[in-house]
Amino acid sequence: MNFLLCSTLALTLFAVTSHADWPTWRGPARDGICTEAGLMKDWIKAPPKLAWRMEGLGQGMTSVAVAGGKIYSMGKGKLGGAETGNGLVCIDAATQKILWSLQTCAGGDEPNGTPTVAGGRVYALDRKANLVCADAAS
Repeated sequence: MNFLLCSTLALTLFAVTSHADWPTWRGPARDGICTEAGLMKDWIKAPPKLAWRMEGLGQGMTSVAVAGGKIYSMGKGKLGGAETGNGLVCIDAATQKILWSLQTCAGGDEPNGTPTVAGGRVYALDRKANLVCADAAS
């Protein structure tokens, strides 16, 4: 299963296009509430248009964090064509290019956590309780 689900992608595109950061699981307040104004009330009658899509980022049940025009997530398998085991990935939201990826641990189950971005760092925890802290820029 591709770890970037449609609902997550829609949220990501909203955050990127509105310039709002969504730096952790369920957003800035971790309550799943978006405080932006002018959001559509009925996505069934008028669904948002897909702006872009990425594939090949690995497997898992993780979400995304958006901060500073970058998208952070995790996946198991190949990230950008390179075998990474369980990996953390950073994507430029404007160009949809993978800026960097980092193996968090070799093998294991697919990740199912969301990275957190704070203070110029990105934190990721995998299912085997391996915690990674990386420079969010590199």
